[in-house]
Amino acid sequence: MKKLKIWIFKRFLPEWCRGDLLRQLAEKEMEIRDLKRQLSDKEAYIEGLHDGMKMAGRLTKRVGRRAADEGVAD
Repeated sequence: MKKLKIWIFKRFLPEWCRGDLLRQLAEKEMEIRDLKRQLSDKEAYIEGLHDGMKMAGRLTKRVGRRAADEGVAD
């Protein structure tokens, strides 16, 4: 799709707006790349929080069972 866009721009646009449009296209592609990287980072962060919350729940349950077991033994 990118090659088709560039070909259409070069073929049918006048010279005075071609450079500006290609420059804007390059800037937007850089923004998209940056936003995709940020999204990936945030998804990894959320996944880590989710895993941590799961682990915290497991630890709480285990500690609760041990405390109950120790109470019965007394």
